[in-house]
Amino acid sequence: MSVHELDHLRIARVMAYRVPQAPVLHVFWGRFDAWASALRLSGGRAVAFKVACDQTICNPFFTTCFFMSQSLLEGVPFDDAVDRTRRGFVPTWWRGVQYYGAVHCITFAVIPVPYRIAWNSCAAVA
Repeated sequence: MSVHELDHLRIARVMAYRVPQAPVLHVFWGRFDAWASALRLSGGRAVAFKVACDQTICNPFFTTCFFMSQSLLEGVPFDDAVDRTRRGFVPTWWRGVQYYGAVHCITFAVIPVPYRIAWNSCAAVA
């Protein structure tokens, strides 16, 4: 694919979602770190806890935000955006559980905190 074949409007819509989403995600992950610490979890248990938190809190929230933002930025009426979100939510959420469940085992076990968002951004493009 050449640069002339890229869908520049779609890229802009995804960036409009991702730029404000990343710092919010960073805050969520900081809370998960704090909760794991408060529960005195370490090693694999801490990683499993953080992955579970991410998949039960962040995944549904951000899946909904993604569908709604992309639909509305495409000019889809609000009710149709809600319908698209309802239709696409479960299969997208489930794929996210499978994919990001594995990715975040690395995120929370190996990647230093300052590089988590960059790592996750790379994984999101994959």
